[in-house]
Amino acid sequence: MGEVDRYKPIIEFVNSRGHYAYRNSVGARGYRKFGKKGQFDISGVTKKGIRLEIEVKKDESEVLSEDQIEFKANMKRCNAIVLVVVTLGDVIAEFNARGL
Repeated sequence: MGEVDRYKPIIEFVNSRGHYAYRNSVGARGYRKFGKKGQFDISGVTKKGIRLEIEVKKDESEVLSEDQIEFKANMKRCNAIVLVVVTLGDVIAEFNARGL
């Protein structure tokens, strides 16, 4: 299963907990670029109003790009919840550990 196949269940899980999450897209079509380079795969907000960012990797060996490292640092500096996960189980464990 690839990254894209894991987005939907993660988004559904986050939303089922009363938070709001959606898929982010970054890329280009022709000369038009969209999204912010380095932004994570899933963005959202918790029901308490805290920004949520989730990056979904193929496996544990895949690392963040330099742009993603910068994005993560900026989000953490602003008190966002920032997760780098491989599976839905990782998200569930993080949410349970944080009382979300």
